[in-house]
Amino acid sequence: MYYNDHNPPHFHTQYGSDQMVVDVNTLGVIGGRLAPLPDGSELASLREGLEAFRAMYREDAALALELTSDVESISEVERIEIATYTMVINALFNLDAVKTRE
Repeated sequence: MYYNDHNPPHFHTQYGSDQMVVDVNTLGVIGGRLAPLPDGSELASLREGLEAFRAMYREDAALALELTSDVESISEVERIEIATYTMVINALFNLDAVKTRE
């Protein structure tokens, strides 16, 4: 994920020749595809996680600062969002399906 990349905030993921771009706010697919895609309940869980991380960092901005201390010259709101996205992406990359492609 790149700070100040084009909107909407998103991340790119690739496995082999498959590529996908995902909106970090909605977790909706912007382009491409990877198989298998998360089902509705899995997406709902990810959205809940996104909101939980966002609430946690809003309540304790020092945690967001600790996670994003290497990012300079950004507002507290931007820092909270970057910390939130970082944690959701970390969760996605640690799913068994991502690790083993099952």
